[in-house]
Amino acid sequence: MSTFFTDEDTELKRLSFKLKNMIVKIKILEDIPQLSLGKKNIGPFKKDDIIELRLWQAIPLIEEGKAELKEFPINVSYTDIYKYVWKETQIPEIQELKNMSYMGLKHGEKLKKMTKENIEKFKIALRDLITVRTGKIIKLSMQNSELSTSTKSLLPEEKILYKYLSKILSTWKRRVLEGEKHEYED
Repeated sequence: MSTFFTDEDTELKRLSFKLKNMIVKIKILEDIPQLSLGKKNIGPFKKDDIIELRLWQAIPLIEEGKAELKEFPINVSYTDIYKYVWKETQIPEIQELKNMSYMGLKHGEKLKKMTKENIEKFKIALRDLITVRTGKIIKLSMQNSELSTSTKSLLPEEKILYKYLSKILSTWKRRVLEGEKHEYED
């Protein structure tokens, strides 16, 4: 018996890998000697240097308080997300959200210096956006159209969900309408 989400997990891992390898700008907050990260050495860095690193290299420096995030490719605030939620509720078609991904937003939220109140607002706004867009993705997947113009506006994570839901619904319809046997039937 196959494991649920195997292909989808692989696709999400690929997206995560791509995200972790994106370039971010950070400001060095204290002198840092040369560091070994994995098989690569980085540094040395001087206080107040503004440098570009891959996200996976920058995270430890930021978490240790040795650097701060200056520029993140996915720069969306919770007020921006609320605007997206409002627009999604007003227009039946799924809206295009440029330069955005849910995983990217989560990384940005963790690395930015945000108050606990703003972090909570961010999480609520993100949940609302996911809820509204997921409803639209379910409707699209019920139509079972190949990635058409109506699905081009999906975020990378949403495309994975769309393909998975389409596959499940198509299989279910075929089994119900054509009497195809299930794995567990004799």
